[in-house]
Amino acid sequence: RIASMLCIKCHSGEGNKLVGKLVADVPKEFGVIHSYNITQDKEKGIGNWTDGEIIYFLKTGVRKNGTYAPPYMPKFPLMADQDIQAVVAWLRSDRPNVQAATTVQPKNQPNFLVKFLCRVAMKPLPCNEQIAVPDTSNPVVLGKYLSTALLGCFQCHSESFKTNNEVQPELSKGFFGGGNPLLDMEGNTVVSKNITPDPSGIGKMTEAQFVTLLKTGQRPDGSMIHYPMEPYPLLSDTEVKA
Repeated sequence: RIASMLCIKCHSGEGNKLVGKLVADVPKEFGVIHSYNITQDKEKGIGNWTDGEIIYFLKTGVRKNGTYAPPYMPKFPLMADQDIQAVVAWLRSDRPNVQAATTVQPKNQPNFLVKFLCRVAMKPLPCNEQIAVPDTSNPVVLGKYLSTALLGCFQCHSESFKTNNEVQPELSKGFFGGGNPLLDMEGNTVVSKNITPDPSGIGKMTEAQFVTLLKTGQRPDGSMIHYPMEPYPLLSDTEVKA
């Protein structure tokens, strides 16, 4: 369930397999970007990666060849050990969408900004030895974990990918205030929304309306959200309320 929410949106291509695709919502300032094949194929996918290499990459952003993943690739340094191990288990499973495929995406065309960020400005994230699953009986603690460490809501709903802080998300510029210029499927700029409790954000929304929006995509006025925002039907009501 966790892996489905994290991986399918960006990596699901032909036949719903995780063979990668053009990442349409990456801001134009980063260049032309495709996600990679993460099926079990040993040459074109991640079939020859060890569990440890996958976990290290997801936590630090450092690939097995030593290169650093660009800022638009989410990193999960705060994800609980149990959850990140579940992601690896799913990638190793017999599910149809992770079975070996030889699809290769076009070569990425990152611009100078991305190269500078990856080689100079950004450093590998820490790989903490042990992170426990949060107390699920405490809705605030659970909600913070879901929205920062696991689902990474702050990544899109803060000011910019360039100034996000994966280790201390609350220090991200414009934390949850929106303003990140994303793209829809037609290449039009879509500025992420303010999701703070301010009336200009979601302050006027009831809990029930928020649950409906996040799980089904329907706004309080009856209209539907659109890409790059997508609903999360796999979340439980308890998780959304948290």
